[in-house]
Amino acid sequence: MATLASPAALFARARASSRARAGRMHKARGGCAHCLNEDEKMFVPPGAFGGTTPERRAAQLMNAMITYVSAWIVIAQLENVAPRSSLKGEDGGFDGERETTRVVDSHEFLLDYLEANPVKDGDEWLTSLTSVNPTLGERIMAVRRAYAELDFEWHNVKRVCVEDIAEGNERAMRAWIKSAIPQSAA
Repeated sequence: MATLASPAALFARARASSRARAGRMHKARGGCAHCLNEDEKMFVPPGAFGGTTPERRAAQLMNAMITYVSAWIVIAQLENVAPRSSLKGEDGGFDGERETTRVVDSHEFLLDYLEANPVKDGDEWLTSLTSVNPTLGERIMAVRRAYAELDFEWHNVKRVCVEDIAEGNERAMRAWIKSAIPQSAA
């Protein structure tokens, strides 16, 4: 009577089988000369991202995300300035009221602009915003540079990404194993 292998044994066997199949396919395509560069890193075919590297594509996506975050940082800054401006306006008369109106108008403008123009390409979005409102565009430029250089936790991106990939691989393998092993009628 055959015993069922443990899920860990099935996982190891599937991984070994996958590596062997990849090796056979790789040898059939001409071996390793083009697979590993001088740093022994995996070769990514240039067609995968339209001729660019995965790192460049990730940088483009990060640029858009950091631009979006920077717009929200400026929105929050404007929300914090408006109440203080209105308090100064009580003592400052007309000039304080004008400053409060300018801050509230900028806040509302940026919220509306962000809703009407989603950030898909960070640089294009920022260029478009700057053509309409140079002051807000310049402010977001400064914020996104400072955020990217000083505040964004780049090391955490790699850690979280690697953890998520490991967990996702494990979930996928468990689902495959579960579907491959006949369920006993209990």
